[in-house]
Amino acid sequence: MIYILHLSYSEIRCVPLQTIPSIVDIPDDHDKFDTLVQAIYDLEVTRYCGLATPAVGQGFPRLAKELINNGRLSETDTDRARAQGWQNAHAEWQNRALGGFHAWCANEGHTAAYILASVPRRD
Repeated sequence: MIYILHLSYSEIRCVPLQTIPSIVDIPDDHDKFDTLVQAIYDLEVTRYCGLATPAVGQGFPRLAKELINNGRLSETDTDRARAQGWQNAHAEWQNRALGGFHAWCANEGHTAAYILASVPRRD
């Protein structure tokens, strides 16, 4: 089961992962594009914050693959999502100023790492 990542982070912390709706329950393929953008953003946040563990590195490609396949996203869509997710994370990092990224990492960074590391294997 893949999870919606563009919920607010406070909602994700309050709801067990098993109760978050599956991404395949979303009828609109555009939502899958937006969710891929968010997943890429989350991956970049973990990198900026030094939280990109091997589990995060293994979970992200599984999530991205499912979003791309289920959303029938083209290579162009995937490249656009990758660029947008990276740019969003970089802009957010720049907005944090000196030392301001500590709270960002403590909140969004840890939540993003937890979500990405929790993506199950599909063998």
